[in-house]
Amino acid sequence: MRKHLWGIGAVGLLFLAQCRNLLFELYYNALIVFIRLI
Repeated sequence: MRKHLWGIGAVGLLFLAQCRNLLFELYYNALIVFIRLI
């Protein structure tokens, strides 16, 4: 049971890390577009 919980925790952390990377990339791209428009 404990191993199962650890597995869910690991997947959750990986998912959060991926989401954060995706948000960072979107923010970075938006920043580049914004700078080019100025």
